[in-house]
Amino acid sequence: MPYLMHIPFDNSGRLDRNVYYFKYKDIKFKLIQNSQKYQDVLLTILSNPNQEESVHKVASGYLSALSWQNRARVICGYSGGIGTRDSSLRKAKCGMFDLRRIPRGYDVKGYNILIIPKIENDRQRKALALFRQAFSNLNPYFSFLFYWHVLGVGGREPPEVCKWIDGSFKRKEVHVPKGDLTRLGLGKRRLGEYLKEDCRNAIAHIERRPAGRKELEIDDLKDVERIHISTSMIEELARFYIKNGLGLNKKLYLVRRNGRGFPVYVAEGELERKAYKIAYEKKSSFPLKIMERRKKSKN
Repeated sequence: MPYLMHIPFDNSGRLDRNVYYFKYKDIKFKLIQNSQKYQDVLLTILSNPNQEESVHKVASGYLSALSWQNRARVICGYSGGIGTRDSSLRKAKCGMFDLRRIPRGYDVKGYNILIIPKIENDRQRKALALFRQAFSNLNPYFSFLFYWHVLGVGGREPPEVCKWIDGSFKRKEVHVPKGDLTRLGLGKRRLGEYLKEDCRNAIAHIERRPAGRKELEIDDLKDVERIHISTSMIEELARFYIKNGLGLNKKLYLVRRNGRGFPVYVAEGELERKAYKIAYEKKSSFPLKIMERRKKSKN
């Protein structure tokens, strides 16, 4: 019997449409945007429930890419499924409803799924997963640790991460407001060492700090302020590292061949060689204008 798998998720970037179809990494999905009370869901039909684990990994990677592209908070729920007699994805309906976790105040309308980053290797996939977790969590202590882990993707040890932070700061590759630096009170210390010792280690080892090391006071206003400032800084560092250190610069576009058929994601180079049209297209849509400008510039 076919198995209808549900991958529920929260998404702060509300989409233009309530239903999308797309194929990603050879798996066909139906995206249903539910009401603000319930989580949205990705549906896919499996021939065997044992495929759940591998499909969940693909779906999670897709949601990380969507979160990155739209700068949206995306939280994956617990995947599950139910048996179904109908193998048609178009007829499939959401049969499992989980309450949303992201507050309604974070909903921003006007997004779509037409463009996502092209994930080319496992390092990019891991970094985007960590970044999504950090960006989607409202707790700055949690977020800081996961942003720090992003900077370690690729096997980089803390000393190397600190050196990279200081180099990026010195070259002004990442904007750090002077006022924020003043409020942190770094003195003669380097930014990388401060972020590692007074933030990363202070959060991770809050009860076991060596003598003379900065202890984190959860209820202290100055510590609350500096952790929020530091989390904002390391978010920008993590974003810069993913783009430049890990090379996440290519895009995938959701298209139909000759404007027909099931929507699939293809790289930009394929758009220029084949008769593809953007799926769910509007004449004034942003993605189409970008592609038209690029084609004209090459002619």
